[in-house]
Amino acid sequence: MAKKTAKRKTGASSVPAASASKRTKRYTDEQKEEILEFVRAYDKVHKRGGQAAAVKKFGVTALTISKWRKEARKSPKKKAVEVRIGKPRKPAETSQTDKPDRGDTADRPTNPEATLKRMLAIRREIDELRTEYASLKAAL
Repeated sequence: MAKKTAKRKTGASSVPAASASKRTKRYTDEQKEEILEFVRAYDKVHKRGGQAAAVKKFGVTALTISKWRKEARKSPKKKAVEVRIGKPRKPAETSQTDKPDRGDTADRPTNPEATLKRMLAIRREIDELRTEYASLKAAL
């Protein structure tokens, strides 16, 4: 029995060059938004798997979609700003019981020196109340 030996090709490779077979495709902002909207809608209905479905449907890599999603989370939403400019929001109606009691803000000082003076006065009052509390507790 004769042994078969594999012959190696020298020179030009039968495998196409990586740069020729894998060309980067550029996506417009509209295409990116369409793909991301598809992912959001799919995730809203199915709770997960939108990115994988977009990979199959649009042929974009999962890494690319992941990068776009991360960028979209970091950047402010343009559509939301346009909506707010076009249609002003109505202020939410809240009752006085919903708001935390922070006292009257009209008499509060706005400059730092006055705020510091107010804080020191409050601290002195707290110290006085603590000593009074301690004396009353001792009297029991």
